[in-house]
Amino acid sequence: MTTMIILICWALCGECTFVLIGYLVRPWRTLSIIAGGTWIVLCIPFVFYVESPKFLLGQRRMKEFCTVLKYIAGVNGKKLDDDFEEFCDK
Repeated sequence: MTTMIILICWALCGECTFVLIGYLVRPWRTLSIIAGGTWIVLCIPFVFYVESPKFLLGQRRMKEFCTVLKYIAGVNGKKLDDDFEEFCDK
């Protein structure tokens, strides 16, 4: 229930913001460019996302699983156990 309330508030804030931008930017073509441009900016982080290790393990893609888990551990500043390194070398 709480999540639904948060999503509704988020959607209303977005709608109100878009109406305000529409009021300030009169030409509809410019407004369309602004609306489309925000989606392009929001999609940029998807290039840097990695596949879930749980999904890769479920698909039996072991080499990619080890690579992704090592990458995530490096980003978090952690070192994986020697047992895991041995598991990946198989």
